[in-house]
Amino acid sequence: MNDSPPPDKNRHFLHYALARKLGEGKNGETWQALDTGLERVVVLKLFHSGRRFSEAHRRDVLDASERLCRRPGSPFARYLDWGEHEGRQYVVRDFVEGVSLSDRLPLSPEKTYAMALALAEALSVAHRLDIALDNITPTNILLDTRGRVHIVDHGLRLPGTAPGAADLAYTAPELLAGQSPGPRTDLYALGAVLFEVLEGRPAFADMDGRDPVGVVMTGRPDFGRLSAAGAPPEWRLVIEKLMAREPADRFSDAAELTVTLAEMRRLAAELPHRPGDIAAPGQDRIRLYFLLSVLALLLIILWLVLTTVNR
Repeated sequence: MNDSPPPDKNRHFLHYALARKLGEGKNGETWQALDTGLERVVVLKLFHSGRRFSEAHRRDVLDASERLCRRPGSPFARYLDWGEHEGRQYVVRDFVEGVSLSDRLPLSPEKTYAMALALAEALSVAHRLDIALDNITPTNILLDTRGRVHIVDHGLRLPGTAPGAADLAYTAPELLAGQSPGPRTDLYALGAVLFEVLEGRPAFADMDGRDPVGVVMTGRPDFGRLSAAGAPPEWRLVIEKLMAREPADRFSDAAELTVTLAEMRRLAAELPHRPGDIAAPGQDRIRLYFLLSVLALLLIILWLVLTTVNR
């Protein structure tokens, strides 16, 4: 059910009737609007004058959106229109009925598994198409009324501009050094999102008056906060690997991350029992299966430890 307010018939941008302002930042405004020509609810991003994407970037992002959304059930919100009016660029995308991930934090480990797997699989799809999403933040991840994950505003980071304070925590150090976005910068951003999902605050929440860009480029998050928040040790190791300062020290690709998360989730589902609960006569086979599951989880943790040391 859509409980959105009706559009203001006296407030239009082109043929879009503006209903509700969803947000505003240094680059522009975001509105829920009605496309009066097609009678559908959309999201309109209206950029401030002087905030401009190149024509080449516009074509690349629209082409990426078309390819990402070809698959039925795609988690990516489709771009519907992109133009300029009275000196201001605008982008129109699908409207998703739901809330942003930032409004649902923190999540339990089990809900984190489902969300993280959906995001890792989405990254795998994008990266197989040679598309870097380059704008992964909790506010750009939406959970619809059925709990499904949607990724919005991919590719809308303005090239050549420093990230705002709200986005800095999800920006890989090499991007701040001027390198181009790629699969491993997306993996870093996902790690930063998962940190916040499990701990409740951004990874670089405590700057203590220091230069925030310098902290992200040369510093290291306090991963002990994850343990203090009750995150399982394997989650801490996954996030440490995703947020490694050197891209080569991160997961090799999103597919590797997906396999790791799926196995962690499977084993976690099999390990809520205590050994004493399965030691009754006739339960030897179950006990053996339990111990093998423990061993498999320990091997995953060992692999994560070995691949995250000496960064």
